[in-house]
Amino acid sequence: MEKLAFGRKVGLNGYTTPSEVRELTEIESVPGLILDLGSGGGWPAKDIAIITRRSVVAMDMVLSGLQTARLEVKDANLEQNFKFVVGDGQHQMFAPKTFGMVLHADALC
Repeated sequence: MEKLAFGRKVGLNGYTTPSEVRELTEIESVPGLILDLGSGGGWPAKDIAIITRRSVVAMDMVLSGLQTARLEVKDANLEQNFKFVVGDGQHQMFAPKTFGMVLHADALC
């Protein structure tokens, strides 16, 4: 379905589209790490990391989603750009101002 809709497999786990991802990469944000809250399989953070070369902390409370994301990141040769954390987002373990951008592709809907 993704190939028909977007011309390639992107690993959707929500409703964020490739064109919305491009828009996110153009937003002037604070430089630094990106937190992908509820990352699931790693979409759209993987594409944002490819475009911006920024580092990502992928956080999800579902281990199988993070395992999928880890494989997707490895296939894209982005392992050095990603760290994976099991967590629910309600109990943040990070210091204030750690991240320049926080993504939540349909995780907070």
